[in-house]
Amino acid sequence: MRNLERLLKSLFLNEAHLGKFNMDVFKNLMTLGEKQEYAKKHLTELGRGSSRVVYAISTSKVLKIAKTDGPGRAQNMTEISVWTDPKTKTVAARIFDFDEEYMMWLVMEIAQPFEHNKFNELLGIPVELTMYDVLKLMLKQDTYASIMRSHRVARLDMDDKKRVMLGLANLAINPPPFLKALRNLVKTNRLALADITAEHFGKTADGRIVLFDYGYDKDTAETWYGHSLRSYEKTK
Repeated sequence: MRNLERLLKSLFLNEAHLGKFNMDVFKNLMTLGEKQEYAKKHLTELGRGSSRVVYAISTSKVLKIAKTDGPGRAQNMTEISVWTDPKTKTVAARIFDFDEEYMMWLVMEIAQPFEHNKFNELLGIPVELTMYDVLKLMLKQDTYASIMRSHRVARLDMDDKKRVMLGLANLAINPPPFLKALRNLVKTNRLALADITAEHFGKTADGRIVLFDYGYDKDTAETWYGHSLRSYEKTK
């Protein structure tokens, strides 16, 4: 009886919404595989990572779907946790809707990605440095000397080295509100610093700079990818 009901429901959904994505239909599909197939059939894929696929569902929203039951759902869960925490949501892309029961999917606002140089310019970060460098210093996981010895900086002439050093010191001593909020987001949720790159930030339709990929945390890294992130012990 249950199989027959499921078959009739599937036939109804396919006929009632053939050729058009419908969120209610998507939500009522029972398995991750069914949701993946429905999205693939009716939406335009924007990109994919190791564990999730991103589709455009409107000019302002994207749908993130887990590729597998494990890491994809874990990353969705982390992003949902970050967004629903008032203390850490200010620099994160908005989540409008999500799968409350199984964390298979979520709907997030669209943010146009930045190129590295443009992103650094907006935040006042010397172009030779990365967000990884800045956050490690702000979280006291690295030193000025270590960053200045990196290959990107060590090869510079003396004047450029001084410029980078002054820029880095200013960011560490007097960081702008955005970087303060980002530091707190990373620390509170123990996100992987190496995943906080310029390519994962963007500008929203209303002009906000946000992080739109923030699901890779310590637990996900160690449980699903076998990565040991010992540096997180310093942020507890």
